[in-house]
Amino acid sequence: MEENAIVSISTIMNEQPGTMLCSIQPEPGNKEQSRIVFNAMNNPTYNLRDFVNKKITIENVLIEVSDIMDDDTGEIDRVPRTVLISPDGTSYRATSKGVFNSVKNAYVAFGPAPWKGGIEFEVKQISVGRGQMLTLEMV
Repeated sequence: MEENAIVSISTIMNEQPGTMLCSIQPEPGNKEQSRIVFNAMNNPTYNLRDFVNKKITIENVLIEVSDIMDDDTGEIDRVPRTVLISPDGTSYRATSKGVFNSVKNAYVAFGPAPWKGGIEFEVKQISVGRGQMLTLEMV
């Protein structure tokens, strides 16, 4: 993907693995913004699964397209790696289509992130098919 290409949340899953969408565009020389983006990409603070039935406040998002192999079928599945970023820079990672869909819905309801001051969500885990899926509920 070209460095200057614009990727929207509605089309990102059509892109190649490694494509990212980030609502924080660090200003040149702003080390704090750069630190938050780097840490969200490189080593998010928490796994979102550890926050089921807990509230989190989200101001920014980072979404990366990834390909993973299904352990049962051996097929490659394109999935979104979503990192939710709180106003203080705390980040929560999930490789979940449910979380990605919740973020897409938030973009429709509130406009694109960043959401100044953050939006409070409760992390939910719901049953789907043979397994479980993470999702977000606005509180």
